Amino acid sequence: MSLDVTDRHLAEEAARESEERFLKAFHANPTAQSISTLPEGRWTEVNESFLRMLEYTREEVIGHDSHELGMIDPVERARILRLLGEKGAVRNYEVSIRTKTGKPITLLTSSEKIVLNGQEHALSIMIDITDRKRAEAEISHLASFPGSTPIQSSNSTRPAK
Repeated sequence: MSLDVTDRHLAEEAARESEERFLKAFHANPTAQSISTLPEGRWTEVNESFLRMLEYTREEVIGHDSHELGMIDPVERARILRLLGEKGAVRNYEVSIRTKTGKPITLLTSSEKIVLNGQEHALSIMIDITDRKRAEAEISHLASFPGSTPIQSSNSTRPAK
């Protein structure tokens, strides 16, 4: 009997330590991360990078979803949740959203279905690729001019010797 109690205590302690390590890594990560319930998509946990990127406070986000906060097109949100439900993961998915102040940004997101306390959740990682998308559009625009190249080296303007 005492061996059973000791084993259970050791297992509980290991689980607690594992959760603590996970939460420390989650919150310290410079990449925006969130945990949300499935299939509802309500946030149960977000890190500081998520809050900074989307311009929200923790209190404004926890218990809510992206549709409620007007961040994402409902059709796009439904597509992401459907893919996550069907495949268990979504990798490198580009999505346009709006921050709290209405600023449009483009995210590259990956989500993985996980189980916490017996309930399915999504662990999501998001990277703001807005600047990259703007740069790609500018290069494409510049390349559309006849006789031009998008990027010219400084050597291209020097006369040949």
